[in-house]
Amino acid sequence: MVQARCELHGIYIGQIERGQRTISLHNIIRVAEALQLDPGHLVKGLRLPNAT
Repeated sequence: MVQARCELHGIYIGQIERGQRTISLHNIIRVAEALQLDPGHLVKGLRLPNAT
């Protein structure tokens, strides 16, 4: 399981997946390493939300 390999709690991972929490750059790197991916792959194509 990804959360075990990156040492993050499963609830936290689920909240990130559902958009309920934001993830720090540090944790993006941890998740990418657990998935054996370049961290840039996880953020490719992301855009800032429109300012209101």
